[in-house]
Amino acid sequence: MERLETQLHDCAGRPQGSRITLPPETYYDPDWFTLERARVHETDWLFLGHVSELPREGSYLCVDVLDEPLFLVRDEEANVRVLSRVCRHRGVDMRPETHAGRIRGFVCPYHHWSYKLSGKLRNAPLMDGSEVFHPENCALPEFRHEIWNGFIFVTFDPDARPLAERLGHFDTRLSNWRLAEMGVVRKQDWPAPWNWKVMVENFVEGYHHIGTHARSLEPIWPANTHKTESAPAGTTMLRFPNSEDYLARRVHREAGAGTDGLGAIPGLADADLEASLVLSVLPSLTGFLVEDRAYVFRILPTGPESTSLTTYELIHEELLQAAGAEAKLPLEFEMFDTFHREDLALLAQMTGGLKARAARQGALSPFEEPIWQLQRYLSGKFRKNGA
Repeated sequence: MERLETQLHDCAGRPQGSRITLPPETYYDPDWFTLERARVHETDWLFLGHVSELPREGSYLCVDVLDEPLFLVRDEEANVRVLSRVCRHRGVDMRPETHAGRIRGFVCPYHHWSYKLSGKLRNAPLMDGSEVFHPENCALPEFRHEIWNGFIFVTFDPDARPLAERLGHFDTRLSNWRLAEMGVVRKQDWPAPWNWKVMVENFVEGYHHIGTHARSLEPIWPANTHKTESAPAGTTMLRFPNSEDYLARRVHREAGAGTDGLGAIPGLADADLEASLVLSVLPSLTGFLVEDRAYVFRILPTGPESTSLTTYELIHEELLQAAGAEAKLPLEFEMFDTFHREDLALLAQMTGGLKARAARQGALSPFEEPIWQLQRYLSGKFRKNGA
């Protein structure tokens, strides 16, 4: 592992023009994955979901993060909580039959211990004879979380720097999209049998539009037009000027023809309408913002070559209520699925190639700067959290 760590720091320290990819082993080696998980994911903020998924008291979601089974729930006082799903009696995972919905409280199916939405123990049958049973000590553990622009994050590190401090730059840059007011209109889980970094690297750079998305995204967001914007450590941002083809589709839509988009979000500035943004909050959230919605990806590692991948499409209710919006949504979903499946097919090919005998570190294009920003982030986490 010492050799790979040295190579990681070398990658992160290279100036523009001499940057290279990480060693192939860092995408599949089990020991490296264990070390990376301990120094990166267990010490940072991880994306769980959006507040619109918890619209009222008793709304809940089940999410598994780093082998930790969690409830996201809105409690009796409308507070969002992140609670353990593990019963305090015998360690049963209390996951309901459906992974999301509305519930009055949590009940363990084993011995019927029950808990309030706040996590406090409500009832434990037939425990009167125990001298070591203390109900006040049996609440479900609650994990530290923050809500940023409507997105819910959790950390297992009590010393992690507050997320809001890290993302202040984004608050100003993204304010016109009013992300916290959006609602999830579609959420999907996808098979992702590859390392989490493969996912992140693909989603944060636009250079691959020229090949992977030659027919879908390249005509509207050409690879050679995007610019990497300055962003706080642990984040990335690209700005894609909307091409003439993209603008022509907007004119077509505004003329009452076609099904390209739902119309611009009220309040977006002219500069917001001129370009689309691709961003990440490392290590687990990537996404892109266009004039009428946000696409967000939740990327959580489950093994050296396996990732939990969930995608979200978020839109403002005011756009959904516009005439014709409901009829357009299926075609909008199809557009997303098209380029997303293009990505997944190429990532499968890449994963096989990384394990080949001939695999080696390769040169990075100046248009792949966000990959270097990821390397710099990883290097910083390894230095800070190393033995």
